[in-house]
Amino acid sequence: MTDAIDENQALTQQAVTALQAGESKKARELFEKVVASGLADTSVWLGLAFACAQSDDKTRTLDAVNTSIELDPQNLRAIIFKADHLLHLGDSRNAIEIYQQALQLASGSSNLPGDVQQGLKRAQENCIR
Repeated sequence: MTDAIDENQALTQQAVTALQAGESKKARELFEKVVASGLADTSVWLGLAFACAQSDDKTRTLDAVNTSIELDPQNLRAIIFKADHLLHLGDSRNAIEIYQQALQLASGSSNLPGDVQQGLKRAQENCIR
């Protein structure tokens, strides 16, 4: 079991590196291997969602981000990603609803990562429109 965990951690790190390098196809393949192992956590599913979005696979993107949120319903990064993705797909009504969830969840939170803070700012802007 430890070997499988170590291997999945290595695959996840390789996938993140590939994603950061703009190699979405490679990243997706690596994330999918971790998913297939049955040991994927919320960050792996969110990474897969990012890779699928970069590959313009709308359906798999939504499936992956939904799974990430199911595993961690408090994950602001995943919730904001889902809202952004829905907005990108033209589903502004559902996107705004999810942005509002993110804003409510974040109320009273401090020390949020910069990308989450930027996402919350987008959420506020989109909810005002």
